[in-house]
Amino acid sequence: MSVEDKLAIHEMIARYSYAYDGKESEAVAQLFVEDGIFEVIVPSEPSPTVRLSSRVAICDWAKQRFQLNPSSQVRHYQSGVLFDELTAETASARTMLLLTRQNASDAAPVVPMTRFRRFLLIATSSGAA
Repeated sequence: MSVEDKLAIHEMIARYSYAYDGKESEAVAQLFVEDGIFEVIVPSEPSPTVRLSSRVAICDWAKQRFQLNPSSQVRHYQSGVLFDELTAETASARTMLLLTRQNASDAAPVVPMTRFRRFLLIATSSGAA
């Protein structure tokens, strides 16, 4: 994988943060190929708490999440992108995530989550999935 590929992955991670934080469900979904997979894995759980296997399902899930508390503002701060494995077909990477949330009644943002976030990207004819 080239330096350009690594930069593209960095940008994809940033685009996810901006799209999610901007409550743009279509933009979140467009980061995935038509049959892309999105999983939410909670460290204490034996299997993913969310597993979506299409761009449409990812978009619908994001829309539902954004409607749960429309006045809440979430920010994903992802740093320290580390590539664990790079091949011509796949990239395995992780980031450090600091998530903040601020509801209309909050005087300041709160930190409900901090953890490592993992990404597995698979090359397709149109780019990464």
